[in-house]
Amino acid sequence: MTWNHVLRRDLLSTYRSRLVPAVAVLLVLATAGIVLGMYALDNYGPPPDRQTAVFAIGAISHVLVPLVGLLAAYSSLVGERESGSVRFLLGLPNSRLDAFAGKFLSRLTAVAAPLTLGLLVCTVAVGALFQNGSYVAMLGLTAVTLLFALVFVGMGMALSAVASTSTRAVVGAVGVFALFRGLWPALQMVLLEVQNVDRYPFPPEWYFWIGRVNPLNAYVKLTTEFADFGTRNHPLLTRTVATDYNPATEEVVVEASVDSIAVTSEFAAVVLVAWAVVVPLVALAVWRRRDLL
Repeated sequence: MTWNHVLRRDLLSTYRSRLVPAVAVLLVLATAGIVLGMYALDNYGPPPDRQTAVFAIGAISHVLVPLVGLLAAYSSLVGERESGSVRFLLGLPNSRLDAFAGKFLSRLTAVAAPLTLGLLVCTVAVGALFQNGSYVAMLGLTAVTLLFALVFVGMGMALSAVASTSTRAVVGAVGVFALFRGLWPALQMVLLEVQNVDRYPFPPEWYFWIGRVNPLNAYVKLTTEFADFGTRNHPLLTRTVATDYNPATEEVVVEASVDSIAVTSEFAAVVLVAWAVVVPLVALAVWRRRDLL
């Protein structure tokens, strides 16, 4: 029994449950459904712009993908321990690496397959029907979103490798989501208040370094590469401050700009790749050394 046998066995078991198929339908509806709905509801005037679709997909994925990734993976390893089937899993001629890799790829497939389907529908719809449609840009957004999903499936696997019970793994998953979604930006604001920093027109550079290490922030930043948001207000698009904007001429007067590697898309990409690689490797190291029997 090798990792691919573990993958097939685990993938079949996940899709026999009610939860994973429901999550798959949710991912497709939340991506393809929202884009098709935007086009169908826009009965008057020109079709919606690609910028609107990118913003909507990024905003939905920013919240939904971390939850789905953690939910899909948190019980993958600890569930085997609680049910006692870990003896069967590790008693066959496969290593702990095979078991971990098979489980990881299985849970990643359970998330990535419906997410890819939904985003490919978005790609076709936006490329063919939306103003300024671009198949290339939407495929880029699809790739970045899948990388984002990989990050949180890896975190779910790490929780499952470390936790001794499913209850603790669930608590850990909730804690991880709360950390990145709310506690991380709250920490930034607390540090600003403690240091009594003047935030006009921008906070100090360390504020952006801390913020962009958060994978949620890094993902949102990368989504801005697939539509022309300019200097308009978009979450985390903080290179410039626009003091005046004329919608008729689309002229923007810029007062100041952030000159830091931390606010670049390149840095955001490195952050996501680092989270996607380091967390599963740490989880594997823990899994290989734990007393599981």
